[in-house]
Amino acid sequence: MQVSAYAGDLDIHLNQLGTPIKNADGTLSYPSSLNRDYRALMSEVAFMFAPKMLAPAETTGLSGFDMGAVVSFMTIQANASHWNAAAVVMNQNKRPNALAPMVGFHIRKGLPFSIELAAQFNYLPHSSMFSLGGSVRYGILEGYKWAPDISLHLSVGRLIGASDFDMTTLDAGATIGKTFAIKGMTQLSIYAGFGAMSYDASFDVLDKTPNNNKDNQAVSVGGSLYSIKAIPMSETDNLHWRTHAGAKFKSHVFSLLYQIDLGIMKNTPILLTHSIKIGFDF
Repeated sequence: MQVSAYAGDLDIHLNQLGTPIKNADGTLSYPSSLNRDYRALMSEVAFMFAPKMLAPAETTGLSGFDMGAVVSFMTIQANASHWNAAAVVMNQNKRPNALAPMVGFHIRKGLPFSIELAAQFNYLPHSSMFSLGGSVRYGILEGYKWAPDISLHLSVGRLIGASDFDMTTLDAGATIGKTFAIKGMTQLSIYAGFGAMSYDASFDVLDKTPNNNKDNQAVSVGGSLYSIKAIPMSETDNLHWRTHAGAKFKSHVFSLLYQIDLGIMKNTPILLTHSIKIGFDF
């Protein structure tokens, strides 16, 4: 009995983006379409899985603790060539949806000196990919009646489960906002932030004919195995900008947060993610 491997419609198969071309002198060159699709796809995946702040500018404080479940929806370029090529259900011809859902869990804990640590887990349904992330935040100005709250953050994320590559994201930025008391135990916080994001991806050896084991040698000598790590990229190619804004409503220990993230990414149109977090804050 033959068992087919499962792949969701958002699982990524880099060998479908294209292969290097063998030149007459035996060297390899990368088609412009492969360069374009590879960079666009990696930019979207990085923005999708990079940790999100999901918190007002004010830290939780020394004794504070915040945890909650998160649902996010990201608009992806579903009709673009890089998604149509790389995210096709195995043995089917199914395109991904333009709105990619993400579910996860987020925890924040306050420390002395206005320092806060956070951790999060995110999973992309219809795929085998998930991410783990962590961040440290410092409140440089908070708790003053007539002044806004301002904090700085540094976040690191790790993508796990992709079949052809691993990815690490790094994000640094600042958030400004203000919390308003509403009748005793109820609060409303509004905030906005801006930061820079980069990513680093490492790749497995790809096989342009995965169902044929007889040609498993390098493309340069007539086989099917190759790597896309040689695609030229400068240091600034992986530097992107992202901004976020949101509001948090807290009553007693229950909280509801909405946040919108905007990715000003190279190689793709502006990306957008909407997130809702429901949890406990005490």
